Amino acid sequence: AMGLRRTRLPFITLLAGLGGLTFALVFQYYTNIFDWPLNVGGKPDNSTLAFVPVCFELTVLLGGLATVAALFIRARLYPGKEEELAAAGVTDHKFALVLRQPPVAVEVARVHALLRQHDAEEIDDKETRL
Repeated sequence: AMGLRRTRLPFITLLAGLGGLTFALVFQYYTNIFDWPLNVGGKPDNSTLAFVPVCFELTVLLGGLATVAALFIRARLYPGKEEELAAAGVTDHKFALVLRQPPVAVEVARVHALLRQHDAEEIDDKETRL
């Protein structure tokens, strides 16, 4: 209804989860077959059923961590970022209303008139980076 496109975070989660699953399977197979083969009661070295818990856990762990990392990167929430405040003092004692500018100049004039009608203290047109 709002015309928003779907997010790509589930795709990133899927890729990271498949990466975690692949890493878990390859690492366990390599360890059990090549690096440290143990004969435990005559069981086969490649007992894939025993790999299931570790594969599940790494899939969930890497999928979740990648989703959080992608969200932080997409939202530009990283250490050392310079904040962009809508108005000076907005985090202390002021309230700011930020609107996207419509493409038509007539609409901008109507918005300014509406804000003045409702006693806006200050109206400022700024260009910001999205």
